[in-house]
Amino acid sequence: MRNILLRYISRIEVNFRTTIVYYVSNEYRNNPFWYVDSNVIKQDTIESRTYQNALDDVKKESVIKRDMAKYLREYAPAWKALEFMPFGTIIKLYESLINPNLKCKISSLYDISSPSKFANYVNTIRTLRNNCAHGKVLYDLRLPQAIVASVLGDLGDNKNNFYGAYCVFRYMLEKVSRNRVTEMKADVLKAFERVPYQILKDIIADKTGLSENYI
Repeated sequence: MRNILLRYISRIEVNFRTTIVYYVSNEYRNNPFWYVDSNVIKQDTIESRTYQNALDDVKKESVIKRDMAKYLREYAPAWKALEFMPFGTIIKLYESLINPNLKCKISSLYDISSPSKFANYVNTIRTLRNNCAHGKVLYDLRLPQAIVASVLGDLGDNKNNFYGAYCVFRYMLEKVSRNRVTEMKADVLKAFERVPYQILKDIIADKTGLSENYI
């Protein structure tokens, strides 16, 4: 299950990263280094240790080293640099955009009008991704931040658990590609079919909210 989720979460991650690069870079056409500009990104984010470490890691990439050496500059343009930034850093860049209209434009692409609610959704996916990548047990997943009421409505008792995170993941994947959602559901169903005993399927359904009839 973790491998299935990671495969499709990567589609969301690539789509979100591409969206940020495209829309912010087009908003600031004359500023290819907007990701280190305090007129575009909040100063406290740029100066934070976490972000500075991310920038240092980007500079270690061979593609970026060649760019800086060839053009004698401290940073590579955003369309190159952001390719090497972690998902969480890309989310932080979105949250730290100073231009509120730009944040709304990006969130609206996913049919979410509120930037803060959109950020909550993508952070939920980031948590799900990290749990999958680190091999953690998913059925007892507890989100550090509850899923807010938004396009999926109020998830009630599921706003902090795996099933709530799965619903957000499925929603965002559908915004990227409906075909990918169809493929994902088929893959999850096959995983259920490989479970040898019905009692195990019942336990999985009870703990996660997922079942062969409700994916």
